[in-house]
Amino acid sequence: MSVEAIGVERWLTYLLGYMGMPVWGDQAPDDTPYPLVLFAKLDGSDLNGLSNPAGRVKVTLDYAVRVYAETRSWNDLEAKARELDTLLQGAKGLDPDGKVMVLSSVRQEPLLDRETLDGVTYAFAGGVYRIEAQGV
Repeated sequence: MSVEAIGVERWLTYLLGYMGMPVWGDQAPDDTPYPLVLFAKLDGSDLNGLSNPAGRVKVTLDYAVRVYAETRSWNDLEAKARELDTLLQGAKGLDPDGKVMVLSSVRQEPLLDRETLDGVTYAFAGGVYRIEAQGV
């Protein structure tokens, strides 16, 4: 994982923490209460300078960011999904450690689905967000 991706994940955890629910990267522990937020890196690419290939200009990272709830109803998720999008769409700023600057965050596609495991239905809503960042 790149230094920039580590900073972006710190930024996501900090920003999404304002939602007042647990926030986890990739996978939450089994005993985490619902609702919760999960994010996972899907893809990434570097933009390097022409005159100095070792000098990275920025990284572009795609993250799936979802609110999960133990529910069958989309109504139970709607307000939290809207809050998630309000926090991320157009957001930018420094990660909490001041090492990575997030230049932009834009949703590329919405995500919405349900699954039933061991007789319990879980639903999620969110999106794939393209986040551009650079080290400072």
